[in-house]
Amino acid sequence: MNLRKTLQQGLGLPVLILFLSVLNLQSQNKDLVVLDEEYASKNSILASLPVSTTILQINQGDNLWGELKTALVANPQISEIHFFLTTTASTIELGNTSMGLSDIEQDPVLTEIGNRVGTETDINLFVYSCTLANNAQGTALLREIGSKTHLNVLGSKSCTSIFDPQFLFDFSSKGETINATSIFQ
Repeated sequence: MNLRKTLQQGLGLPVLILFLSVLNLQSQNKDLVVLDEEYASKNSILASLPVSTTILQINQGDNLWGELKTALVANPQISEIHFFLTTTASTIELGNTSMGLSDIEQDPVLTEIGNRVGTETDINLFVYSCTLANNAQGTALLREIGSKTHLNVLGSKSCTSIFDPQFLFDFSSKGETINATSIFQ
């Protein structure tokens, strides 16, 4: 049995997340997982992640991009961000808030992130979704996030489950070909 499952069974999920957050502050991992507090598969994801993963849980009232900017400033070694947020074919959902292309175009915090990381950044933003990158509206949204933040935003054009061992990131906002697989592998 791994440490995460032992802690989850013995301490309960809220204590586990607090413990892992303290542990992660010391580990300074290159991976940051951004997880919606209400994400349907939240518990499965938390149980499947490597123990040393830094986790940023986003609540309904939080500003997703503001929280991401704060995390990037506090942890400059982050090079891979993993988004576990509910998506549709053309939006990212956070609680009761939908963020579509026009919302992304108007959000000044995304530009602040881009100014912070610079145009030569090699930070990848992996969006774990089977719906967003497989259509023109979704890829336009991902490209706009990439354009404003200067991050390489990646998605999957064809998948059935983010837990599928064959899950592959085959869309890149920068048009780059990278060999990227799920954080679970």
